[in-house]
Amino acid sequence: MNRKYYILSQDGGTCGGIYLWNSKEDADRLYTQDWKSFVREKYGAAVSLTCFECSVVVDNISHEVLTDA
Repeated sequence: MNRKYYILSQDGGTCGGIYLWNSKEDADRLYTQDWKSFVREKYGAAVSLTCFECSVVVDNISHEVLTDA
């Protein structure tokens, strides 16, 4: 699964994305040093990545509840 959700703080000072991957290894294949350099050059800011374990996803659009079980 590779789903994307974008976020923006109310004051507009922070933005980002929430990406759901099947595994950390899948994500690591994209988020290489070359990718981080590309983003820094394109947007003028360093990338900050934080990874979380997500055992349940409730998708209100598709009406699915996805679990890692």
